[in-house]
Amino acid sequence: MGMIEPIPLRMNDATMVRIIRKLAQDSCNVFVTPHAKKRMRQRRITLTQVLTCLRKGFISEGAHQDINGSWKCTLQQLCIVMRVEIGLLL
Repeated sequence: MGMIEPIPLRMNDATMVRIIRKLAQDSCNVFVTPHAKKRMRQRRITLTQVLTCLRKGFISEGAHQDINGSWKCTLQQLCIVMRVEIGLLL
């Protein structure tokens, strides 16, 4: 019996948002890199704002794969005082 060829996963924006929102319901599933923490400090963005963006934001740069095969997108959430925009990797 031969090996079964894997079927490549195709991600669309709706699926990506659904996965992100489900994962972001528990903040333990969210990992903030040292680079992201530095940028958050520079931009005065709190972890609460990031979590809100993950849970309620909309995609401003669509789902795409990077050179390593990981799925990426950019989410945006408009706040009263500022726009919070985050890049993320699944």
